[in-house]
Amino acid sequence: MPVIEQSAVISRPTTEVWGYLTNADHWPNWDNSMVECRQTTDGPLGVGTQWRGVTRILGKRIDWTSECSDG
Repeated sequence: MPVIEQSAVISRPTTEVWGYLTNADHWPNWDNSMVECRQTTDGPLGVGTQWRGVTRILGKRIDWTSECSDG
C-alpha cells in the first residue's frame, strides 16, 4: 500500500487542528487532489469509521471508500 507523508507547522491548539483534519468535509480544503469526501458512518472518528470520496489525479477521477482500522 502506498504511503504519503507531509508535515506543516500550524499555530493552533492541537485539539483544534485534529478536529479540523478529521472532519471529512474539510479534506478537500487541505488535499488538492480531493474533489469531495463525506463520512458515511455516524459518530466520532474511531475504528470502523467509514468515508466515501472522489479524488482526481492526473485528470483521472477515482471514486473510493475507506475505513479507519486499528493499524
